[in-house]
Amino acid sequence: MFSSLEEVSVGLRSTGYIADSIATTTVYLAAKLRKPLLLEGPAGSGKTQLAYAVAEAANTSVERLQCYEGVDEEKAIGKFDEPLQRLCVELKAKSSNVDWDSLRTELHGQQFFWRRAASARVAVRKALRLVDRRAGQSGSRI
Repeated sequence: MFSSLEEVSVGLRSTGYIADSIATTTVYLAAKLRKPLLLEGPAGSGKTQLAYAVAEAANTSVERLQCYEGVDEEKAIGKFDEPLQRLCVELKAKSSNVDWDSLRTELHGQQFFWRRAASARVAVRKALRLVDRRAGQSGSRI
């Protein structure tokens, strides 16, 4: 996403977002390590704006997931197709030489995972995902 700390700094400035060295370094490290960044603070403190500025600086888009009561991982991201996984195990078990370690890895691959539309768009377009908590909770995750 970013090749250097300077690229993050220049990119954020070009979007009009004023970030101090701590914010810039944090964004760079999260991108470099490919880890989520949890931002907490009161409404209006710039959490969402930072996500949009980072996306613009990285020349990508934001896929926003608005969380509320009843939204769980399955609804937000997707789930593994357990009946298909079972069928695969049953069919491979009938074979004389089954590599169970390889099968375990295969069962947790993309071919058995059913993605929700927003999650699929993030994977295909390399978009930035913004998980916004419902009103009354502080924090955004990018």
